Amino acid sequence: MSCGIALRQRGVPVTVIESGEYPRHKVCGEFVSGRGAEFLSSLGIDIARLGADVQAISFHNDSTNSAPLSLPEPGIGISRYRFDFTLVETLKKLGGHVKSSTRFQSDRWEEGYVCATGRRRQTKRKWKWYGLKAHVSDVELASDLELHLTGNGYVGLCRVDGGKINVCGLFRRSGDSAGRSPNFLEHFSSAPSLRERLVHAKWDEHSFAAVSALPIGFEHSSRRGLATFHVGDEAKQFLLGDALSMIPPFTGNGMSFALESASLAVDPLASYSGGELSWSEASTFFQTATRKRFRRRLSVANAAQNLLMLSFCKRLFMRPEIIGIWRHVFSRTR
Repeated sequence: MSCGIALRQRGVPVTVIESGEYPRHKVCGEFVSGRGAEFLSSLGIDIARLGADVQAISFHNDSTNSAPLSLPEPGIGISRYRFDFTLVETLKKLGGHVKSSTRFQSDRWEEGYVCATGRRRQTKRKWKWYGLKAHVSDVELASDLELHLTGNGYVGLCRVDGGKINVCGLFRRSGDSAGRSPNFLEHFSSAPSLRERLVHAKWDEHSFAAVSALPIGFEHSSRRGLATFHVGDEAKQFLLGDALSMIPPFTGNGMSFALESASLAVDPLASYSGGELSWSEASTFFQTATRKRFRRRLSVANAAQNLLMLSFCKRLFMRPEIIGIWRHVFSRTR
């Protein structure tokens, strides 16, 4: 959507083909900061007016809680439902076309089509990752953003628009396990204080969302952490957002990552539309830019993700003299 908006502002014709409907609730941390917010601002979208200020974070593990800490740079908490609605309406006002409930009818990606189809499904591996999300109210937060480290993952609580709080968790289970709990709260058994708070919360039943087969880590990517481009038609593709690669959610930078990848695609796509570059040249230009922008960031994020799942690292992370390390990780993953 954001890429389409930028292209329409340059007079490039745009049609978005969407298999589902806009807007809808999605599993998402619903937090935007850094370059993603800057790109939205360049499009004339005032995200600060749409969301809630997020300036402080606190960390929680078992009965250990950190004091609220100022984020290295503030962000905005905004529900995907409202955010997607804003983007699609902006695109339409600019003359862009949106075909909802429509699937891309081709077995290959042709010249002139941009692939933003979301994450690549996780292949068989040791751990299965899945995400859960819902909005709650009547919950007091220790800070604008809380990060809870649980036995099998982590949960983020973030203020969003409308006075709601987004509860979004990433969890893993054994790769040969077929069972799953149908109860959202059962996933917080290793975080009893959080579970107790959420038991008494008011839940927005329309906001529940779940996603499975998340490609967390390097196994879905090249060794540099980005999607492999040299196989078949992928050599000519523009891959945006999670189709390009998925940064571990604990970084709180997934939405910004998607927006940044869109921003890097605008110039080469506009040049292709104007006849200044061939599709192959535009694609090469874009791939070079994304590797330069994201390669180190994804390497740091994936390494931190693996460490964060180790019990002794969680305990170490909560020590007052160590917790400042997260500021370094925060900056290196942006």
